[in-house]
Amino acid sequence: MSRLLFIHAGLLVNIVYPLLAIILVYTGLTLYHYLVEEKNKRFLHATFTSYLSPELIEMMVDSESMPELGGEARIATAYFTDIQSFSTFSEQLTANQLVELLNEYLTAMTDILIEEGGTLDKYEGDAIVAFLGAPLYLPDHALRACRVAVAMQDSLFKLRKKWKSEKQLPDEPIRNSKNLPSEVWVPGEKWPMVVHDMKMRIGVNTGEIVVGNMGSTMRMNYTMMGDAVNLAARLEAGAKQFGIYTSVSEYTMNAEFMDENGEKKRVMDAVEARFIDNITVVGKSEPVRIYELCAMKDGLSDQEKELFKIFNKGMEHYVHMEWDAAIAQFSESLKIERVPDGKTTPSQVFIERCEEFQANPPVAPGEKWDGVYRMIKK
Repeated sequence: MSRLLFIHAGLLVNIVYPLLAIILVYTGLTLYHYLVEEKNKRFLHATFTSYLSPELIEMMVDSESMPELGGEARIATAYFTDIQSFSTFSEQLTANQLVELLNEYLTAMTDILIEEGGTLDKYEGDAIVAFLGAPLYLPDHALRACRVAVAMQDSLFKLRKKWKSEKQLPDEPIRNSKNLPSEVWVPGEKWPMVVHDMKMRIGVNTGEIVVGNMGSTMRMNYTMMGDAVNLAARLEAGAKQFGIYTSVSEYTMNAEFMDENGEKKRVMDAVEARFIDNITVVGKSEPVRIYELCAMKDGLSDQEKELFKIFNKGMEHYVHMEWDAAIAQFSESLKIERVPDGKTTPSQVFIERCEEFQANPPVAPGEKWDGVYRMIKK
């Protein structure tokens, strides 16, 4: 172009400056884009590296999914875990032994959570508080939460076997430094009996949750709050009243997701769960159906399949206030309960409840009962 202008019009145009301007503008825009992107990436890493897997953070960066600070409402799944009778562990172990045990346990459980894209909210002693579906939206967060629960219980089963097989090293100081009796801590064993029998309760609920960086101007934490969170915590705590270890709400069980074939399904279609009760928890008036999550689809043993069959028959009689028939079925299911060595089992709970209702019916004669049991303690 500059040559043509010179030949036909006698104009000499210096092209160095336009080219230089183009190069400088391009370089500046590229550098600005790089710095902004790196700033966002550094922010996400600094904010979420303690809560999320590196893979999930990279997905947030790639999708330019920046969380809203200060809180945003979304449908997600709240997840709570707690070790049963943890005070006993504190009584029998030294502080160093307790830290050693908890570190191994929490590492195994947190790895499972992070692998499924879950977000660690916090540790509260032995308890894990987490959620799935934020800050990056996961369309199958409810299903993922169930997979996490099943995998955690399986992992704890393997840890119990490992702890039971471990012995004290020959040159190691006596670990039973509190001189507990042999029936509590077998001589030569690395851990006392309470560790060999460690059990964990889990509560899972799906609903509208507010997530975001919350706290003071000096110190904030990416966390969750809301009624759905409170219900998940109540399900975990209330599981001990039924003698179950993974309590899941109907809202999680009915949550929909797309399977690998693109078909819409409910979580209930992908797991093996036993209906336990229709209850109102303390502080709530609306009833919620709760389930005992036992396995992923087709993961039940023959004994569990038979247990489900008999227990469900007992529940049918129970909701129709046929107390004698219900007691007969629950007495049979009691013989093959999943965890018979606890303080109670679902079958035992319903036998006692049927006997209670025989003496004091839940409704007046001739009235229809809604089948809701109103809990009076957390």
